[in-house]
Amino acid sequence: MLAHGMALPGRPDLGPTDVTPASSFGELADAVIRRHLATLVAAEPGTRLGEDPEDLHDMRVATRRLRAAFSFFNEILPAQFAVLRAELSWLASILGAVRDLDVHLEGLEGAEEHLLPLPEGTEPPLDNLRAVLMEERQQARAVLLRALDSPRYERLSTGLASLAQQGAARRTDEYHVPAVVVVPGLVGGRYRSTSRAARQARRSGRPADFHRLRIRCKRLRYAVEFVGGLYGEPAQRFSRRLAKLQDALGAVQDASVATERLLHLAADDAHPLPPITVFVMGALAARHQLASSQLMAHIPSRMSRLDDREWQGLATLMEQRRAAAVREQTTPAIQAAVSAAPPDGPPPPDDPAQVEPDTGPPEPARPVWTAIEPTTDPAEPTGPVWTAIEPEQADPERDPPAATSEPDAQPPDALGQRSNAAPTSNGHGHHGHHGSTGAPRG
Repeated sequence: MLAHGMALPGRPDLGPTDVTPASSFGELADAVIRRHLATLVAAEPGTRLGEDPEDLHDMRVATRRLRAAFSFFNEILPAQFAVLRAELSWLASILGAVRDLDVHLEGLEGAEEHLLPLPEGTEPPLDNLRAVLMEERQQARAVLLRALDSPRYERLSTGLASLAQQGAARRTDEYHVPAVVVVPGLVGGRYRSTSRAARQARRSGRPADFHRLRIRCKRLRYAVEFVGGLYGEPAQRFSRRLAKLQDALGAVQDASVATERLLHLAADDAHPLPPITVFVMGALAARHQLASSQLMAHIPSRMSRLDDREWQGLATLMEQRRAAAVREQTTPAIQAAVSAAPPDGPPPPDDPAQVEPDTGPPEPARPVWTAIEPTTDPAEPTGPVWTAIEPEQADPERDPPAATSEPDAQPPDALGQRSNAAPTSNGHGHHGHHGSTGAPRG
C-alpha cells in the first residue's frame, strides 16, 4: 500500500475518549469502551497477516478489557452489550488458541542451553517439538482466519462500532451522575473480592484458589485502569502493584499450561516423536515445575501487600472526591440518580462455597445504600428507592449481577449457532513478565 501511495487507515473515530475528574459515569463508560474497541480494530489487520505475534496479543487483550468494561459499566449500558459480551468471549477463545501456541514456541527459544549434553550426531531434539507446535499453530490460525471472515465476526464488529458511537444510555439520569460518585463502590467491591480470594489462597495453598485469585486480581486491575483518568497517579501506583501480583500468578499458570501441553504431546499417537525428544520434553516439564515452585514461594508476600499504602491512598482519594461531588449536586435529576446508584458492585465469586467471609480491616467511611418501601403516590415510580444512611448504622454487602465465568468459552452466537470448535485458551492475563514460558501475556 505504501509503494502505491495509498494511505494506511488509522484507528476509527468512535467518539471522544478523554476522561477528567469531572467526567460523568456515562462519559467514562463511553471513553473506556471506545478506547479498547479502537485497539481491537487497529490490531485486526496485523492479526490477519500473522507476521508479528504482538498484533494478535493486542487484539486478544482488547477483547478482555472490553468484556471487563461491559461488566463494570453494566448498570448504564444498553441490553445489546450483554449479547456482544458473549460474542467477545467466543472471539477471545479463538485468539487465545493461537496466542498460547505462540507463547509456548517463544518459550523454547534458548532452551537447548539448559539441556543435558547429548550424544554426538544427535539431531536437535527440540526441532521435532517445534515442528509439531508449528503444525498446531497453523491449524489454529486457519480457524482464526475463518472466524474473522465469518458473518458472525462481521455482526460483532459492526455492532460494537455502532453501539460505541451511539454511547451509553444518555437518556437515563445515571449517565449524568459524576463518575467519582459511583466508581468508589464498584472498585471497592472488586477490591474486597480480591482480598477474600487472597486470604483463601494463602490459607489453603490450593492451585484452584490461586487461579481464582488471579482472575479476581485481573478484574480489579482492569477496573483501576478504567478509572485512571479520574484519579491519576494514585490509581496508576496501585495498578502497578496489582500488575506485579498478576505477573507472578500468570507465570505460575503459564508453567502449568506448558507442562500439560508437553504431557499431552508425549502421549498423543497423532504426533509420534522420537524417544530423545520425549526425554527432553520431560526435562522441560521439570524445569517448569521448578520455576512454578520458586514463584509460589514469593507470591504470599506480594498478596500481603494488597492493602498497603497504594490501596489506602487510592481509597482515601476516591472517598474524598465522592463526598465532595455529592455535596455539589444541585440538580434534582442528578440528585435522584445519585441516590438510585448503590456504590457497591462487586463481581460474584467464582465459587461462593470456597470464599470466606470478609473480615479484613475497616474501609474508608462512606454512605451505605439501603432500600426503603416505595411510595404510594401514583406520580412516583414504583419499586424500592435507594437512599443513603450513615456508615456506622449498617454495612451490607450487595448481591452483584451475575457474571460469566472467566475462562474463554465458545457460546452460541446471537442466532443460537455454534462455531467450529477451536483449541481452548488457558484464559489468563498478565503483563510484562516472561516467566518460564516466554512472552508477556495481557
